[in-house]
Amino acid sequence: MLPNKKILYRKAYKELYEVIKKLSKNEIEKLPNDFIMNIHENMDTNHEFFYNESVGVLEQDFMIETKALIIEMYRRFLIEDSQNEYWKKYDEKCFNIIEEEKRLKYNPDKLFEITKKEEKNEPKEDVEIALVKVEESFLRKILNKIARIFKK
Repeated sequence: MLPNKKILYRKAYKELYEVIKKLSKNEIEKLPNDFIMNIHENMDTNHEFFYNESVGVLEQDFMIETKALIIEMYRRFLIEDSQNEYWKKYDEKCFNIIEEEKRLKYNPDKLFEITKKEEKNEPKEDVEIALVKVEESFLRKILNKIARIFKK
């Protein structure tokens, strides 16, 4: 993990730990002890985050990484089996949206599209493209001009 990402996630762990402290006793019991210990050991203790109790969890000012960690925590440990189907459908919809964005951006339908010239079997123009610009020497230019004069 990149150093900047590691710092961000350490701060996100601190915010997640504050959320865990606000969970009910029943919900905390569902979380594995090693999960909570891992969060506690890896969090940035210098990061100051205050859980605003006047608003709900969804209205808190969390970092994006924290939001992702909260969702993952709920999906793994806190949701019931009946809600698990909802999250599977949610994941599928998100995946389809991402794939559609890729499809629009890169348009794979036109990737191997045949041009009109190729359909009509017209000969293609041969164009030489050099990677390096080749310049004729002064002597070669003079010889080519003399050759053109004699050809006329």
